[in-house]
Amino acid sequence: MIDGDRTVELEVQRSNGPSATGSSTSSRDARSGYRVMRLAIAASDALCVAAALLCGDWLVFGGAGPHLWIALAVTPVLWIVVFNLHGLYGVERMSPWDEARQILSAGTTGIVLTILISYSSKASFSRAWIGLTWLFALALELLVRKWWRWYLHRRKVAGALRFRTLIVGADDVAASLARALAEPGSGHEPVGYIATPSTAQSANGIPVLGGLDELADIVRRAGANSLFVSASVTESEATSAARIARVLGLPLNMASRFPKALRRRLDIYQVGDTIAVGFKPATLAPPQAFMKRCLDLALAIPATILTLPLMGLIAAVVKLSSPGPALFKQPRVGKAGRVFHTFKFRTMVADADRAAAEAGIDTSAPFYKAEDDPRITPIGRLLRRLSLDELPQLFNVLRGEMSLVGPRPLPKDQVDANPRLLEGRLDSPAGLTGWWQIHGRSATSAEDAVQMDLFYIDNWSLSLDVYILVKTVGAVLSRRGAV
Repeated sequence: MIDGDRTVELEVQRSNGPSATGSSTSSRDARSGYRVMRLAIAASDALCVAAALLCGDWLVFGGAGPHLWIALAVTPVLWIVVFNLHGLYGVERMSPWDEARQILSAGTTGIVLTILISYSSKASFSRAWIGLTWLFALALELLVRKWWRWYLHRRKVAGALRFRTLIVGADDVAASLARALAEPGSGHEPVGYIATPSTAQSANGIPVLGGLDELADIVRRAGANSLFVSASVTESEATSAARIARVLGLPLNMASRFPKALRRRLDIYQVGDTIAVGFKPATLAPPQAFMKRCLDLALAIPATILTLPLMGLIAAVVKLSSPGPALFKQPRVGKAGRVFHTFKFRTMVADADRAAAEAGIDTSAPFYKAEDDPRITPIGRLLRRLSLDELPQLFNVLRGEMSLVGPRPLPKDQVDANPRLLEGRLDSPAGLTGWWQIHGRSATSAEDAVQMDLFYIDNWSLSLDVYILVKTVGAVLSRRGAV
């Protein structure tokens, strides 16, 4: 008897004929494009660490220090090997956050291995040189990888690195998947559905090209080079699609209905014959809360001291530019529903609540912030665009009422008017900045902002806080979504 895989292979050969390979010209272009990009990124990684070695050498020794040429010959190769083991060349699948975290981990591992090699070869390197090399290498890597990610996104949007994708399944769940894949920069171009016995046909602008038994022939006709299996298909249907994908040499992706989570929280393991996905808890237990508080104080204390002169200047300008106090104090809701008063520089006219009532403005709408709010003063508008109005909230952080990173504390009237929508945000300390602030700020809808806050709470880590703080600097400087 012929086993299942061999039967599928014979069916594919009969369907495609001897010349069919299951990959179109666009498939080869996309795959070769990624291969070239991986090689180019590896070369840039080697150049980054070489430049870091030279910079560290110049600062410590003022020129060609001892063993520099040995380090230049060994470390870049070692760096690429370590980066490859950390999955840093799977650029088409890695999120910006995962990439930044893996760069920090791989860079530290690479330097530690360099130290161990120096000891074993009796070529003792200066500790100052190694430390500076590590800092320079990480800084260069993060900057260069950011450029690569921008370039990769442009190539995807232009269509040069997009996989023509068939979606196995043809129901509403598959249609939702198709909409996600059609987003610019996803790296996929959905070209059609594959109907299965368990899914009803549903058209949303993408045609149903046939059934699962015709998949091999459809792949050839559509020039497809990627398969995406909808979460609504049965196990046997997914198995059939996987066999055909293996014979054709196509990448197969399985969509899921799991909650959104960072990849580091996911564990894939086997329970009997079942493949399971586990979610590691990301709770703010007392030890984690203590670490978060230490980070807040370590950054907020020097930030407050450094910005005190600027805060004094802003207070004087606000006071002189319009009647009313320089500081504005407002009751807001933090973790576990506790109410506290946030401090901000006043950006509106005095007695703004009365002015809102007279203008018919409903300030109880969640995340209410209007660009054309008539109550905002000219100086206040500038402070908001530069995010300087929130500097006094550093004192809220020092008092322990807020954290540097977390869901933004909303006014009490907004929380009272929208308890069902906003209550999940109260499981974490309120923050000066957060996940949705680096993904659109005021340009984000209330529903999306809540989902992003919940994503942060479900995936919290100290390294995620650091990542958000670094990204916040870029968001503030670019003024994306600032109102």
